[in-house]
Amino acid sequence: MQNLPEFELRDGTEKDAQGVLKKIAVAKIKGADNVVTEKPGKEYMEGHADYRPFLPSLQITGGGTKVLGSTGGGGTQPSTDPAQAHINKTYAPPPKASGAQA
Repeated sequence: MQNLPEFELRDGTEKDAQGVLKKIAVAKIKGADNVVTEKPGKEYMEGHADYRPFLPSLQITGGGTKVLGSTGGGGTQPSTDPAQAHINKTYAPPPKASGAQA
């Protein structure tokens, strides 16, 4: 798929049945002047008509194969918990230092 932003997996605030934190995917979208906006990955993918046809094939169903060393937290949905509000944020890179010598 072309033009996909960088995605990052983070620990969520919800735990699974074994008490392990579920993972959430965060899309890091670069805009003008290298300003990065972060959105929950599911929200980003569902918001683009180009990617919607692929969503059913990306769904993870129960069962699966356990990989040694894995905690099995994949396939979780982003939380709507207010503690996750930091995911919908925009930030800019730090300004370049003026007059710095190389």
